[in-house]
Amino acid sequence: MRPPPRPVPLAFWPFERVFFGWGIVSASTVIAFAQVPMYGAVLSVFVTPISEELGWTRWGAAMATVLSCAAMAMLIFADNIPMASAFGVVFGLGTGGWTVAQVVLFANYFGRRHLGAIRGLSQLLSGPFAATGAVLTGWIYDLRGSYTLAFLIFLAALLVALVAVSLAKPPRKDG
Repeated sequence: MRPPPRPVPLAFWPFERVFFGWGIVSASTVIAFAQVPMYGAVLSVFVTPISEELGWTRWGAAMATVLSCAAMAMLIFADNIPMASAFGVVFGLGTGGWTVAQVVLFANYFGRRHLGAIRGLSQLLSGPFAATGAVLTGWIYDLRGSYTLAFLIFLAALLVALVAVSLAKPPRKDG
């Protein structure tokens, strides 16, 4: 049985790989993505006490973003089951680290008095962007026949987040 025809690659991207459909079967995709919450939970158990005690929260967030960037780059080139599994591990570690770091960062940078209101507003503003990601990815796939451009856009967004986290000045303690 012959595989389905290869989608038309982006003209400027000579190393076109397709994560879903053409290169890796659906069951492997599920295996790769099922690992994300498991590794995220494992990392969060260790990151929370370390980041709070040692004051490494901002750098922990930066490292989590680096892991997410690496995972997105891996996703672009994933065309076999081990690479897809490696993506799941690295992305899970990045997601777990960022999930913990953002909670502590909000408390450290904005204080605890109005933390709920500030977090709620930030989620209200970030929610539509997160929801748009899946729709944008599907739309790009429908237009291009590949997820590569969508993954490159996500990688660029993660790099912007990495710069923002790295440039954020730590809060000063008055008094």
